[in-house]
Amino acid sequence: MKKVNNPHDNFFRKSFSVKEVALGYLKEFLDEEIVQELDLD
Repeated sequence: MKKVNNPHDNFFRKSFSVKEVALGYLKEFLDEEIVQELDLD
């Protein structure tokens, strides 16, 4: 992964590298219709 100097970007990349965190975020903030179309497995 490319080194990032922006603390926000580092936080986002580290958080979203954890599958459970990324899935929780997507399910919380995307419309249900969109989530149903995604392959989240």
